Amino acid sequence: MKVYAQDFPMEYLGDTVEALIIGHKAGLKIGQVPVGMRQRRGGVASHNPGRAAVFLVRALLAMSVAITRPATKAIESMTYLGVVIGVVALSVVVYLLAQLRARRIRERYVWLWLLLLAGLGTLAIFPALLTSLSTFFGFQVASNLVLTAAAIVTFLVTVSLSGAVSALHMSVRTLTEEIAFLRAEVDELHAKEQELDANQTCRSGRPSPSRATRPVARPQPGA
Repeated sequence: MKVYAQDFPMEYLGDTVEALIIGHKAGLKIGQVPVGMRQRRGGVASHNPGRAAVFLVRALLAMSVAITRPATKAIESMTYLGVVIGVVALSVVVYLLAQLRARRIRERYVWLWLLLLAGLGTLAIFPALLTSLSTFFGFQVASNLVLTAAAIVTFLVTVSLSGAVSALHMSVRTLTEEIAFLRAEVDELHAKEQELDANQTCRSGRPSPSRATRPVARPQPGA
C-alpha cells in the first residue's frame, strides 16, 4: 500500500499491467489467487479478435513504458512530514519553556502540552504505530482515530479551561466584595473622624485643626 500510495498509474491498463511491474520493481511479492468464473447467461461480449489484438498492443506498450520508468521505492517511516512535525514540536517546546520561565503560563498546562507533543512526535517517528492503534481500537482508517483523539483532547481542554475561567470569575467576585466592604469601613471611619472633629470644635469654641489645616513646624532662618 505504501508503494502504490506514492505512485499508482492512472492511465489505461496502468492499474493492471503497469501496476504489476511497479510492484515487482519495488520488491513486492506477487501471486495469483484463483477465482470462480460463471458462464455468461446473456448479452454479447464487448471484445472480438480485432479488439483483442488492439488490447494486446496496448498492453505491450504499457509494459514497455513501465519497464523504462525508474523503480519506485517504498516510503520510509520517517517521511518529510514526520521531520516537519518534529521541528514544529521542538519549536513549540522551546516556546513553552520560554513562557514558563517568564511566568506567563502555569506549569500544569506546560506539562499537558508537552505530553501531547510527545505523542505527536512518537507517531511522526513511528507512523506504523498509528495503524496498529487504529486496528486495536476498531478504526478502519487511521485518520478517523486521529480525528477522534483530537476531538477528545479538544473537549478535555475546553472543560479544563472552563473550570479555570469559573475559578477566576469566583476569585474576582470575592475580591470585589472584599474591596466593597473595606471601602465601606473606610468611609465609616472617615465619618466618625469628622464627627469627633465637629464635637471638639463645639466644646472648645474654635475649630479643631484637621489633618489638612494642622500647622507644621518649620525651621526659622538663622536658627
